[in-house]
Amino acid sequence: MTSKNVLYLTAEWCESLDALLLPIVRHHVAASGSALDLVVLRRSEDVMESVTQDDSQLTDEVRVNAKQVNDRSSCPKANFNLAVILQMLGDALFAVDHMLRVVAQDDNDAVAHTVLRHSLATLRGDATVAAPAYVRQVFDDLAESFEEKLVTHLEYRVPWQLVDALQRCDALAPSAKPIDAVDLGCGTGLCGRLLRPFVTSITGIDLSPLMIEKTRATGFYDTLHCDDIAPFLQRVPNASLDLVISADVWIYVGALEEIFSLVTAKLNSGKWFAFSTELLAAATEGFRLAASGRFQHTERYIQDLAARFGFVIRVTQPVDVRKESGEPIAGRVYVLQRE
Repeated sequence: MTSKNVLYLTAEWCESLDALLLPIVRHHVAASGSALDLVVLRRSEDVMESVTQDDSQLTDEVRVNAKQVNDRSSCPKANFNLAVILQMLGDALFAVDHMLRVVAQDDNDAVAHTVLRHSLATLRGDATVAAPAYVRQVFDDLAESFEEKLVTHLEYRVPWQLVDALQRCDALAPSAKPIDAVDLGCGTGLCGRLLRPFVTSITGIDLSPLMIEKTRATGFYDTLHCDDIAPFLQRVPNASLDLVISADVWIYVGALEEIFSLVTAKLNSGKWFAFSTELLAAATEGFRLAASGRFQHTERYIQDLAARFGFVIRVTQPVDVRKESGEPIAGRVYVLQRE
């Protein structure tokens, strides 16, 4: 006898399951617009033009049913969608089960491997950085719609908040000496547009070639590099920079010791390091990979790094870094001055 509380997937209704899940993905993307969500949306082929039920109700139903799935069918798309929805909902354990089925059928599926790694890392709590190949793929996919999604729909204001904090420290005050800046994870160049009136030169670094091309078209940067942050900084001469800025980038980097070590070596004495983090509330560890697939950092962790690597914290300010599902995501902006 089959329990009425257990949902069995069969090959015959894989399309029905996809039709059920896709509106939820679309709703989540419209509300949160996170990088992973947008990649998932691109992976979904059968777009439903309308839904007849409330999306939040469907989300609840999927959450209850997906935990009880006993899938013996070969339906990678259904398993992929289930895994992503479960990961969005914070159920990493169940997401792993379904994504393993996808990977078992296609070991070359890069996005599936990424979701699987994030789910496993969330469970283990041992992740320190997002894979560069994943970040590159995600932001290549995002390049065309990045600013509209982030700024318009998610009310993303971190570049403005960072520049405002720098101005309050007089870090951007007129100077007889050149001000050479580096934008780590420059994306489409939002920070560069705001900083251009204040700096002599600005260099942008990003892992995504398509993001770099979008930024190049703005004309606000003197030099652009498609590279990972640490390898780039290793090539920069010591004591050659006056400002290093990084907006909403450490959500892809957990352990920041190497970054702090490199930045302090490259900055001139008395110069500036400005960045944002997504906030990790009271916790024993300094950072954690959240169920969203983004890293969060405690304020204490940043304070300890600043002291360890020769920085004085001039600004530490709570902010909403963006909105997800209509709710603000807590974060902080920091301005550090090298001693």
